[in-house]
Amino acid sequence: MGETARALGRGPELEFEGRTYEVSPLTFELQARFETWMERRAYESVRRHRAGVPDEEYYRLLAAVARDSAAGEYSFGSKASVKAGASLPGIRQLLYLGLSKRHPEVDEDFVDRLLGAKMEEAVAVLARANADPKALMRL
Repeated sequence: MGETARALGRGPELEFEGRTYEVSPLTFELQARFETWMERRAYESVRRHRAGVPDEEYYRLLAAVARDSAAGEYSFGSKASVKAGASLPGIRQLLYLGLSKRHPEVDEDFVDRLLGAKMEEAVAVLARANADPKALMRL
């Protein structure tokens, strides 16, 4: 991707289902949305186990998620976010965020179809969109 495109906040393109889509670099706004996604997943994980744990344990687990969140454990760039971003659900979410910036019509089903058909290419485009961390500072 050229420097002019980066300076304008433009990302690399990906063709799918007869259309070209731009994958935007992860701006601070998109990074914050990824953090929120991670926090929501942590809370949902605890809630899924609600029926199987005593009340005291359930509330202890919820409090632990709240403490982790307040301490920045889910902040973009943290160990947890790096690990999440390398997982299939994380890749899916990052790609969704990168696509939805310029293409609000994109939904999670679309991203699932895209990843099913073009996983390697989609991951490579996502990586190229975010290859220069300094580009994020210019957005």
